[in-house]
Amino acid sequence: MKEFKDRAKKSIESLNKRWGDLANKMGTLVEDIFALLIDIVIEKCFGVKR
Repeated sequence: MKEFKDRAKKSIESLNKRWGDLANKMGTLVEDIFALLIDIVIEKCFGVKR
């Protein structure tokens, strides 16, 4: 039973790490898209070129 619990714990830890990596990638993706559009948004909303 202890062996099963140890394997389950390692599996959960691995899954949590993979979810964390995925969340980081998604955050980077959003930042990259927003960074490309920030100049357009600033110019359109405020009439200021960066």
